[in-house]
Amino acid sequence: MTILIGILPSVIWLFFYLRKDCHPEPNSMVLLMFFAGIFIAPIAVVVELYFGEFILNLSLDYFLKSLITIFLTIALTEELLKYLAVRLTILKNPEFDEPIDAMLYLIIVALGFAAAENVITLVRLDTMSEVAAISILRFWGATFLHTLVSGIIGYHLALSMRRKFWKSKIFILRGFIIAVIIHGSYNYTLIKAGNLIFYIIPVLMLLSAFYVFGQIKILRKKLSICEI
Repeated sequence: MTILIGILPSVIWLFFYLRKDCHPEPNSMVLLMFFAGIFIAPIAVVVELYFGEFILNLSLDYFLKSLITIFLTIALTEELLKYLAVRLTILKNPEFDEPIDAMLYLIIVALGFAAAENVITLVRLDTMSEVAAISILRFWGATFLHTLVSGIIGYHLALSMRRKFWKSKIFILRGFIIAVIIHGSYNYTLIKAGNLIFYIIPVLMLLSAFYVFGQIKILRKKLSICEI
C-alpha cells in the first residue's frame, strides 16, 4: 500500500502533463521513460553518497561544503542523470519528433525518479497517516519540483536542436544552470530555512511553474524539430 501511495503523486502529474501534448506519445515510450526515471534513482543515491562523503572530508568551510553538497552533489547529479536518461534512450527515436517532446520526456523521467524517491521516503514511516500526509506534501513539493526543473532543461534541449555544436551546448548549459539553481534553492530552503519554508518555497514553486508552463505554450506552437 505504501508503494502505491508513493507512486500515486507521479501518476497524477503524469496524466496532467500528457494532456499538454496535442499529439500524444505512444504508451510504450511513456512507460519506458517513466521506468528509466525509476532506474536512475538508486544510481543517484549511490553517486550522492560517494561524493557527499568526499566533500565532507575536504578542508573547507561548513557553509561552503553545504552549498557544494546541495547544489552540485544532489541537484546537479539528479538533473544530469535525468537528462542522460533521455539523451541516451530516446533522442534519436522517430517518436521524438516535436519540440515539446524534449520537455515531456524529461518530465516523464523526472516523474519516474520522483516516484522512486517518494517510495524510499515513505517506507521509512511508521503509520499510514504519516505516509498519506508526507505523500500529499511531496505531491505539491518534491514531485512537482522535479517536473519543473526537468522541464526547464527539456525546453533548452529543444532550443538546442538543429543549432551549431557550440551554440547548442550553450543552450543546454543555460538550462542546467537555471534548473540546478532552482533545485538547489528548494533543497537548501527545505533544510536550512526553518519556518521560512512556508513563505519561500511557495513563491519559488509558483515562479518556476509560470516559467515552465510558459515554455510549454511556446513549444506547442512549434510543429516539428526542424522548425527550431
